[in-house]
Amino acid sequence: ADQKDSGSSIPGIGGSFDLTDSLILTAPTGYLLFGFLT
Repeated sequence: ADQKDSGSSIPGIGGSFDLTDSLILTAPTGYLLFGFLT
């Protein structure tokens, strides 16, 4: 329940929530760019 300390679970990244949010936002964009380039 210590969600404010989630940033210390993975040092250097910013926490697991930031990691999953960035993947959710960038994965479709990367997939579309990869589809256009190939």
